[in-house]
Amino acid sequence: MNKIYLYEDYVHNNATLKKRLAEIVGHENLIFVDANDILHKNILKIDPPHLLVMPGGADLYYLEKLGLEGCKKIQDFVSSGGAYIGICAGAYFSCNAITWADDTPDLTIKGERYLKFHKGHATGPVKDFLLDHDITKSCDNVVGIETIDGNKFKCLYRAGPVFGEGFGEVVLARYNTLPNKPAAIIQKTIGKGFCLLISPHLEFQSQDWALNTYKNNNKHYEHDASLVVQLKLFDQQIDDYWKSLIRKALSRSKIDA
Repeated sequence: MNKIYLYEDYVHNNATLKKRLAEIVGHENLIFVDANDILHKNILKIDPPHLLVMPGGADLYYLEKLGLEGCKKIQDFVSSGGAYIGICAGAYFSCNAITWADDTPDLTIKGERYLKFHKGHATGPVKDFLLDHDITKSCDNVVGIETIDGNKFKCLYRAGPVFGEGFGEVVLARYNTLPNKPAAIIQKTIGKGFCLLISPHLEFQSQDWALNTYKNNNKHYEHDASLVVQLKLFDQQIDDYWKSLIRKALSRSKIDA
């Protein structure tokens, strides 16, 4: 049976992602792992999964806890035949280097990353997708993507990157409303293994976003609530494509777990 490890940093809420992954492999085959499991228990080697998922959030937390040594263990797992998915922050974390909020000095984050599954740059958030083009307001939006086979739909964006191209990646989907349609989802072969980097949050359907939306202490509630209505039009397409990506990654895993 396919086994998935979902990275846990104890900072971000991954309940929706957990629920969506469990729908595919079952709760008994979905296991949280943290930096201690990877660094000190060496779990990726001793008891490897078919797929390791690095979720959204903020990749500085991943850098702090995993560091170079933890990233080397993840690299070894993937290059030996494991599959890896990085979503939003997990995608930034997996690139050669990132640039975050370059035009807002107080918030800017720049620098190289250790995993380097994708040798290109990850740049975000996409200013056109921000509320009033302002990073200090809501970074959440419903945006259009177009897949490699021409399927067009909208999905949830939460400040994910666009990927630099020309480094041996295969582009699976693009942000089709932006100039030049930059890469939104890419795949790479890493040694014997496989890597998927996903900028948008395809694990969210309208009912999931509704559960994550609160009036309390949220001055952008009306904007955030409006996304539920927009997402609902595309729930089935989002779900179908999300599941196809997870199954693709699992099918490419060469781990005999």
